[in-house]
Amino acid sequence: MDYLSSINEGLFFKIFNLSGQNKILDLFMVTGANYVIFGIFFLCLAAFFFGSIKDKKAFLLTILSLFLGFILLKTIGTLIFEPRPFQTFSITPLVTLAPNDSFPSDHTLIASIIAFSYIFYKSKYGVPMGFASIWVGFGRVYSGVHYPFDILGGIIMGFLAVCLAWIIKKKISF
Repeated sequence: MDYLSSINEGLFFKIFNLSGQNKILDLFMVTGANYVIFGIFFLCLAAFFFGSIKDKKAFLLTILSLFLGFILLKTIGTLIFEPRPFQTFSITPLVTLAPNDSFPSDHTLIASIIAFSYIFYKSKYGVPMGFASIWVGFGRVYSGVHYPFDILGGIIMGFLAVCLAWIIKKKISF
């Protein structure tokens, strides 16, 4: 586990050390870390109200997946506690955040669930949401509030939640 921790911390510092070099890039990354998730939600709602039938189905898959993702998140949270980078190291993150559990990234989990739900339905919104969720995850590391493995964990758990929801959806057929 020490080897993986050193890789995780090394990647973190390679990304985090880019911050503070360029105000425009910092603003772009802080926007991704904190606010893009609201854009993803807005796009999700817009797709539901104005999109095709598959967009409406993707929205329903998203709701079920978010519920399952929350259960996965709470289960993992009871088994693994990883402090945030600013709790472990003497760094100042670009965003203010409570010193709580870092693994997995809740923002990345939620963004990934939404993106994967639309990707599963081959919606035209899936790819833009996928790029936006990557922006969220990368922004969280760049801003100093998550390690890269927290982001990877959020993506994997998001994918698993959507896969489980897809299986359940097949059983109840929506």
